[in-house]
Amino acid sequence: MDKKEIMDKINSYFGYKLIDEIKLQTFGSEINKKKEKKIIGKFSKNLHEKINEIKSKSIKNSLSQLLKTIKND
Repeated sequence: MDKKEIMDKINSYFGYKLIDEIKLQTFGSEINKKKEKKIIGKFSKNLHEKINEIKSKSIKNSLSQLLKTIKND
């Protein structure tokens, strides 16, 4: 069912043009979120190993902070 059909059904229910425009938004895609977290987990493990190889403390700390931020999003 597309947006036009939904608008037509609502408008026909009320008997006049109540709605001109409609916005549909999806939500609750837990499957995608779980998949993203799994990918980020693998990515962060590899990246964490690479970060540990860096000799500069300031760069290592900055990249570690960035990695924590990415993992928490």
